[in-house]
Amino acid sequence: RSEEVARLQEQMDAMRREAFAHGLAQAQAAVDGLWSTTVLVLGLLGLALYWWRAAAALAYAGSLLWLRRARGSTARRLAHIFWAAFVMLVLYKTTRWRTQNECLNEEQVKKAWLATHSVMARFLYERISALGGFWMKMGQSLSVNHALPPPYHLQLKQLQDSSPPSPLEDVLATVRAELGAERASQIALDPKPLGVASV
Repeated sequence: RSEEVARLQEQMDAMRREAFAHGLAQAQAAVDGLWSTTVLVLGLLGLALYWWRAAAALAYAGSLLWLRRARGSTARRLAHIFWAAFVMLVLYKTTRWRTQNECLNEEQVKKAWLATHSVMARFLYERISALGGFWMKMGQSLSVNHALPPPYHLQLKQLQDSSPPSPLEDVLATVRAELGAERASQIALDPKPLGVASV
């Protein structure tokens, strides 16, 4: 009897893992689609500016190129934050409009919001991981906030103990800056971290 219960428990666990992996893949595909849509909208906006005023279009294109190359700049971080907030606002407003204006039953409304929350949770996780620092701490705090829908907990809890690692070159540069080149050359670091945390 206990063997049958254990077997059923293993089957249920396998089904949960499979459902989570499937949902994660769908959310990732939707997040990738958000980036393509944003690039398309920015390109169309650039064309509109070009037709309106060539100088404005050139200034716009120049600012985009500058933001792309200025990796650690405050302006790029701010643009990144405002872009993420805008994308999330548009997606939530679109979902709200769709669920209020279309003839959907309660189950379809729940599914629409769950899909939106799943995509936005993955998108938020990726944006927070890219921004790091304060935003990493904010994401860790949000991961334990029970007011948020469950997809956010599933995605943001990865920030607690499975944060994306910093590039080894950045870590070595910090070690050299803190300890000096001579002392840093005596330290051997494994390229694969045992764990990643934000301090």
